[in-house]
Amino acid sequence: MSATTVAWPHDHARAAATYRHEALLWDHLDTFLGLAAPFVREAVTVGQPVLLALTDSLWLPLREELGAAADLTLHVDMTELGGNPGRIIPAWLDFVRRHAAPGVELRGIGEPVWVGRRPVEVNEGQVHEALLNAALAPSTPLWMLCPYDASRLDPEILAEACRSHPSVGYGVEATPSAAYGGEAHPWTLSEQPLPPPRGPVEHVTFHHGGLAEVRRTVARHAAAAGLEGRRAEDLVLAVNELAANSIDHGPGHGVVLAWREDDVLMVEVRDTGRLASLLVGRVTPEPDQLRGRGLWLVHRLSDLVQVRTGPDGTAIRVLTWL
Repeated sequence: MSATTVAWPHDHARAAATYRHEALLWDHLDTFLGLAAPFVREAVTVGQPVLLALTDSLWLPLREELGAAADLTLHVDMTELGGNPGRIIPAWLDFVRRHAAPGVELRGIGEPVWVGRRPVEVNEGQVHEALLNAALAPSTPLWMLCPYDASRLDPEILAEACRSHPSVGYGVEATPSAAYGGEAHPWTLSEQPLPPPRGPVEHVTFHHGGLAEVRRTVARHAAAAGLEGRRAEDLVLAVNELAANSIDHGPGHGVVLAWREDDVLMVEVRDTGRLASLLVGRVTPEPDQLRGRGLWLVHRLSDLVQVRTGPDGTAIRVLTWL
């Protein structure tokens, strides 16, 4: 497979010494390859670390196009890393921590939204994209491209990409996005209410000393949905952590909702508190950190996590695929 080569201007490459978060909208695979391959090749030629977090639909043709240069990159399957988009930012932060050094610039391509993702997963991928603008300091020497298949993704998804990326390229070099939402955009997304439950819902209130009933309720719903072993245990632990957070760091009480929608078991924890930071749970705790691990652990235990917080309180919904 041969792609059209697009050369990156020298001054554009030098500008990557600060953090750049760009959406790459492409309508043909050759267009993507024509931008992504030289972007990667230029970096590995001068010894810059490159992380490629892609689905196979982009990684396999890009690897073929790069040839031997592909072996000089770091690759991770985005369907595994980003199945729950809440796990992606820690991977980028770890990449920066491991490879950043004086005079060293980093590059990456991350694909949190792709054709075929469940709509609820796309929503969380969009929250992740908005949070990426706050997760890394402006001085971070990372240039990141986020590819979007403009020929098959819904136009509203592409519009949101323009709101969550400071720069956007429509098959060419990126330019500033007129629709970029800025620092307030992650909060705008986080304050949007989650869809109301469909079907019968069980409610369990909790407070200090009431977590045993929460665990029993979640375990019962897990068993009724056919979850067994580690998956059932992980769900119980995740919800227990969320309820404990409401007690320890929130108002001291809350409510758990549990229900099933088609092939998804949903459990939601609500309280009247508001998160001070939207990056809670998306930064890897320090080894000696004794507190503040709860939501980080929930992201690792769960198939998908949705966090919404605003003036009326916080709702965190854990989804388990059945």
